[in-house]
Amino acid sequence: MALFLRYNTPMLFAVDIGNTNIVYGLFRGDSLIRTWRVPTGKLKIPDIDFEVTGIVVCSVVPKVEAKLKKYLSRHFKVKPVFVSASNVPIKVKLKDKKAIGADRLVNAYAALKLYGAPVVVVDFGTAT
Repeated sequence: MALFLRYNTPMLFAVDIGNTNIVYGLFRGDSLIRTWRVPTGKLKIPDIDFEVTGIVVCSVVPKVEAKLKKYLSRHFKVKPVFVSASNVPIKVKLKDKKAIGADRLVNAYAALKLYGAPVVVVDFGTAT
């Protein structure tokens, strides 16, 4: 059964591509209303049918990004935004800004916005 929603409130489809799982989240405004979790190796897209106003993707698995970008653009008619050091408003002091994972950028930015600085963020993902 497909999930179909229409609201006047902006709908954001968030995608977190990790080494072990891809986690999808559907936000209506500031509220997370649904999540899906699938193994990264299977690249299964949830059976969904809803209108979104934006898509944001955070990935630490570059080989999955091209396939997912193509699918999301076609299915939702919205160009997905991929998180990187160039589009997250946080200062990165590394010489090679591509060396920092998008997941770490998002975690740091969210912690800063939610709690202010200084703050310590610990994320025990698969790579840890």
